[in-house]
Amino acid sequence: MKLKLIQTRLCNYYLSDKNEMYMTRRQVGEALGYANPRDTIKRKHLRNREQFDQSSKRVKLSGKPEETVIYSKQGILRLIVMSNKPETNELFDYIYSALAFFRQKEQLKETAAKAKRLDEKTHLVKVMIDWMKKTHVSSEVEEQVMMKAIEFLTEERF
Repeated sequence: MKLKLIQTRLCNYYLSDKNEMYMTRRQVGEALGYANPRDTIKRKHLRNREQFDQSSKRVKLSGKPEETVIYSKQGILRLIVMSNKPETNELFDYIYSALAFFRQKEQLKETAAKAKRLDEKTHLVKVMIDWMKKTHVSSEVEEQVMMKAIEFLTEERF
């Protein structure tokens, strides 16, 4: 998994190539204003292993010699909710908005990919129709070919 560091006014985080947000212990702790950010988050994790073991993992970040614990969106939000710091509300709102934005971005990518596949399929059907016009196929064959073309375009069987 490739991670890109994103730095904002409110917090720093990592973004994967699949637009998934991750934060290290230090990043979450700093965003929440803890005096010892890494250690405080580590203690919270150790006290609540069942909640955080599933939403965290160890990775090797570029430029760091040892593995680092990172939290997925679920872990980040849990850590924010567990905090009683004044920064909690602002950070929660920011993370929630960022996650919604990344989700929309992924949906747009998927829609664009579907549109591209449909364009390619439409082109193939057009070539097939042009071929039928040039070869003067029977109306029965033409009907069968058109039904197959519709199935091909819509991915539905008739």
